[in-house]
Amino acid sequence: MITLPRRRVWKTMLMCSALVITAAMSTSACTGPRDAGDPLATSTVLPSELQPGPVASPTSQAPVTQPGVATGPGVSNTEIAIGALVDAGGDRGFSSGLSLWASSVNNDGGVCGRKVRIDTGGSDVQAAYLEMGPSVLGFVMSVENESARSSVARTMSADQIPAVAVAGIAVDLFQTSPVVIGPTRDVMAINTLDHLVQAKAVGAAESIGVISDESPAAQDALAGLRWYAASAGIDVIVAATGKTPPPNFPSLPVVFSLAAPATTADLAAALPASTLVVTDVNGYDPTLLSAASAAHLQVMLPTPAYGSDHPGAAAVAKVLLAEGISSPGPMTFSGYAAGAAWQRLLTAACEGSSLTREGIRSAFSTIGPASLESMLGASDPGRVVSANRPATVTSALAQADPTAPSGMTPLTGLISAENIEKYWS
Repeated sequence: MITLPRRRVWKTMLMCSALVITAAMSTSACTGPRDAGDPLATSTVLPSELQPGPVASPTSQAPVTQPGVATGPGVSNTEIAIGALVDAGGDRGFSSGLSLWASSVNNDGGVCGRKVRIDTGGSDVQAAYLEMGPSVLGFVMSVENESARSSVARTMSADQIPAVAVAGIAVDLFQTSPVVIGPTRDVMAINTLDHLVQAKAVGAAESIGVISDESPAAQDALAGLRWYAASAGIDVIVAATGKTPPPNFPSLPVVFSLAAPATTADLAAALPASTLVVTDVNGYDPTLLSAASAAHLQVMLPTPAYGSDHPGAAAVAKVLLAEGISSPGPMTFSGYAAGAAWQRLLTAACEGSSLTREGIRSAFSTIGPASLESMLGASDPGRVVSANRPATVTSALAQADPTAPSGMTPLTGLISAENIEKYWS
C-alpha cells in the first residue's frame, strides 16, 4: 500500500470537500434565501425546503431603509434578530454567554440604532434552523452532534445565510456557512503539544499516546499532533476507543484523549499521576473525575479559561460578576466571543449601509483581525473566506479542577506555536 504524505492527504481531502460544497452551492444559487429587495425576501420557507418544479411569480419588495441603511430578513426599525443553533452538548454555558453579550450590547445602546434579539429553538437544531431561518439575519452555531452539525452547515451554505461558529475542524473552513471564527481542532492540538514541549513535559525522541474515538474532530486533532510531532522527533502511538491501549501507555509522559468525557475520566483514573492526560472541552466533564484524576488532566480551549488575566477574558469575567454569575459554564466565554464577532460584523455592515445578509457576508471579508486582547485573539474571518485558513491560530490550556468555577483553572492565556503557519504550506 502506498501512503501519501500527511499534508498531501489533508489537502486532497479539503479540495474534495470544497468541490462538493461548490457543487452544492451552484445547484442552489437560484433558490438561496434573499435579502429584502430580492423577489423571495418575504417567503415563509427556506429555499432548501422548496421542491423542484415550476416557480410561481413572486411579489417584489423594495429594501426597507432606515437612515440610509438597507435592511433585510431579521432586521426591523428597532431590532436585529440573530438565531442560536445550540444542542445540549454544544451548550454548557454557551447560550448564557451569547445572551450576556446581547444584554451588554443593548445596555450600551445596541448596534446601528437597534437592539439585538437572540432567537432560540429546541435541541433539534435541524428543525430549529428551518423554523428560524426565514426570520433572522443570521445564526450563531454551537452543535456537538457531528451529523446534525454537518447537515445544517450544508443546508446553511446552500441557503447563503451568514453564521459564525467558534469551534470547527479543517474541512469546515471550505464551507460558506458557518464561518469558524475560533481555532480548529488541529490548531489547538498543535499549540498544546508545542506548549508541552516548550515546558519540557515532552522531550525530543519521546513518545506520546492518543486515545481516539475516530470522529472527524478527533481525526483533525490527530492530524495536528502528527504534523507537529514529525518536526519535533516525537513518536505518536494511537489507540482507538474500545480497544486495549498499548501496554506502554502508563510509561508515557503525555496521553491525549480525543474522545467522550467518560473515556477521558476512565483514562485519567487508570493512568499514573506521572502521565499527563490532555483533552478538549468536549471530552471533559468535571463531575466524572476524582480529585486525583483531575490533578493530572489538562483541557484545550479556544478561549482562555475563566479566571485568566487575559484582558478579554478578564473584562467578560467582570460582566459576569456584575450579573451575579460566579460559576459560568466551560463554554460561556465561547458564547460571548461568538456574539462579539457578530457585533463586529453588524458594525461593519451598518457602516456599509447594508444590514442585510449580503452586507454581513461582505463584512466577513472586510472587518480584518480583532484585537489581540479579544478572547479569540486576532481572529480574522477573512482568512477563512479568502484563503480557507483558520481565522485564528491561538488557543489556551486549563487545568481540570472540579472545585473551581467552570470546572477548571487557567494555565495559559492565548498561546500559539511559533511555526504554526507552516502547517498550511
